[in-house]
Amino acid sequence: MNVKKCMPFVLVLVFGTSSMLLGANIWVDNFDDNSLNDAYITPDGGGGAGPPQWLEEDGVAKQIEPKPGDPTYLAVELGKDIRFCGQLVRIRFDEWQDHDRSRAGVGFWLDPGDEYNGYTTVIHNSLTAGNYQFLNDARGWEGAHIVSFDTGGVDSWFWMRAEIDADASSMNGKVWVGDLADEPDGWMIETDYTTYGGLRQPTRWVGLNGGAGTGDGFSKCSFDDWIVYDAGGENLAVAPKGKIALTWGAIKK
Repeated sequence: MNVKKCMPFVLVLVFGTSSMLLGANIWVDNFDDNSLNDAYITPDGGGGAGPPQWLEEDGVAKQIEPKPGDPTYLAVELGKDIRFCGQLVRIRFDEWQDHDRSRAGVGFWLDPGDEYNGYTTVIHNSLTAGNYQFLNDARGWEGAHIVSFDTGGVDSWFWMRAEIDADASSMNGKVWVGDLADEPDGWMIETDYTTYGGLRQPTRWVGLNGGAGTGDGFSKCSFDDWIVYDAGGENLAVAPKGKIALTWGAIKK
């Protein structure tokens, strides 16, 4: 299920017989129609065994090149530069080798003038004791705030939520296993993004980070139920089987 235009819109989301009104979700994709939206780009950062290989099938978006180079994003251009932006998505690792470059997560303020590098939160190193950490792509890791997180291993789904705010110079993130309703209170990691790797400015590009394998790194991953939101758009309803229930047919491709 795809949104054709990356502009602010109002949706009615349904869970069972109830509904809620949302204000500022600016990109929503359930990946349910077996065809990647034409708005997506898949830039090749180079340095890998081959270019990224993104496809949409079985109700998810997959990056299936185990060593796609760095950065590797399924990226989309929003309607304007976003000073505050949040992302929520479900992630599953399909294949994995413990390594720093085996990873997946979400990226903000991707820069077309810098090979689509940006600010990122990713799981990396290990699926059972791996780091959940901030990265300024190609510039530096934020080393003060690291969480050891067990994703559940290959073929297990987990959620990731992250937000960036230019007015507060902040970036926050959390990950959890289970349902959306199991989301933990508060943030697991918080940082001032101006303190590591050099300052990046807001852009209109966001993306799903599908790995960074070059030499020894090896991972493949899938994504589902992706929402990008502005202020006020973080409340979501999810239908049975974990899928986001959207009732506005105009957002279908």
